[in-house]
Amino acid sequence: MQIFSRVLLMSATLAMALIAGFFYAYGSSVLFGLEQLPAADAVRAMQSINAEVRNLVFAPSFFGALILTAAALAAFAIRRQWTVSLWIAVALASYGLAAFWVTLAYNVPLNETLARVDPQSADVSRLAKDYFSAWGRWNWIRTFASVAAVAALALAWRNERKSDVPSGSIALTQTAGAGRV
Repeated sequence: MQIFSRVLLMSATLAMALIAGFFYAYGSSVLFGLEQLPAADAVRAMQSINAEVRNLVFAPSFFGALILTAAALAAFAIRRQWTVSLWIAVALASYGLAAFWVTLAYNVPLNETLARVDPQSADVSRLAKDYFSAWGRWNWIRTFASVAAVAALALAWRNERKSDVPSGSIALTQTAGAGRV
């Protein structure tokens, strides 16, 4: 059970790091690049990205971060490793409520609205400005939430590794060695 729990925690950590990096890349490069384009081109580019983002490369990190973190929490709770479970629960709440939910409640509806925008419309500049402003704000919220989740999983790992050391083992080693000359 210990190996299975660790594999789940490692998988959750990797999926979480991937999705945090994905969100970060949007905020730190993609959106800046789109801002340099004329509004019609930026809208067309984002429409194209949104049409392709739901794929088999993206899905394991986006859904896997949630599912694997929940599974890791269950595995460590069953083992009664409460400190580890607490940090995994923090990661699950941070990602689930402030990243996964934000994506579904805000970013996806904004994307669906953008999909209906005609890049040749007279008010495309205003529509693009409104879209990218709101989308970017929500993207940074989910980015920070995902990074916080990665940090919480790192703390889970730190505490999980501490549980490998049997209590009193340092004192036994020091005591056993003290009698030798």
